[in-house]
Amino acid sequence: MLLRWFVATRILLATDFSDASEHAIEQAHAIAARDHAVLGLCHVVPEVNGHPSRIPTWLGTQLPDPVTISKAAAEALDGRAKLLATGNLKVHTFLEEGESHAAIVRCAEKFAADLVVVGSHGRTGISRILLGSVAEKVVRTAHCPVLVARQGPSGGPVITATDFSDASLPGVRAAASEAARTGSPLVVLNVFDLAWPGATPYAVDASGLSAVLSDTEALRRTNEELSKVIEECTKGLLVNAKGEVLVGEPASMIVRRAEELGARLVVVSTHGRTGLTRVLLGSVAERIVRLSHTSVLAVHTPKVPQAA
Repeated sequence: MLLRWFVATRILLATDFSDASEHAIEQAHAIAARDHAVLGLCHVVPEVNGHPSRIPTWLGTQLPDPVTISKAAAEALDGRAKLLATGNLKVHTFLEEGESHAAIVRCAEKFAADLVVVGSHGRTGISRILLGSVAEKVVRTAHCPVLVARQGPSGGPVITATDFSDASLPGVRAAASEAARTGSPLVVLNVFDLAWPGATPYAVDASGLSAVLSDTEALRRTNEELSKVIEECTKGLLVNAKGEVLVGEPASMIVRRAEELGARLVVVSTHGRTGLTRVLLGSVAERIVRLSHTSVLAVHTPKVPQAA
């Protein structure tokens, strides 16, 4: 799965040498080779000594000392870098220490990466939530687009979504470009969120359909708006695109529809902001990263300059 919505020049690949990160390695290497980009390979060693109270005494006595851990990690990192440095591809290695997501983001900024690639475990239940948290936090705090790489369908459509805001358009454009490059169908979703305060007058019947969709005029206007977004974002591209209007919790509905269609990639927009505002606005993207069984590309919305 290669991304062609822009040409990457510096790609940071984060790996913990797990099976999940192998998919990230494969995809990042392919993108770097295609775009003749410089590839940064980053591994984060936890600060075991930084929080001794979190380590049970019996376990602490069995852990290798930090020097041994760092040496083994550096050797593994260098070995993987040599395997990836094929042709003229340049690979730099970064051995970081600390909390995983913060170290990855810090390294990406230091490396001036224009794309970060991370792996995430495709598991269900609490294991999936915990193991996927690093990817979610990287998506939330990185300064550039983040590809959360998973093993998924090699075919199928590219899925994206819009709430008709300007902030959602970068994701739709990126999805359209990737669909055109690969000859994949493009499906653009608009999900009417029943949790939104304005939705309270609408009840959900046993079939799960909202009364709002029985309003043919409202549905017509929504489809017209969706068609305008698709037309704008696919202008100049040869792509087979269609729109769908759904009802429900946005992240769950987007992931469910992607699975039903066997999507090869889900593309979402997320706001590049800090603090509580950033967390709230990015929550849908993070939930999609957590729940999706296929790769997810999170595209950051450009920051709007603050008025003086």
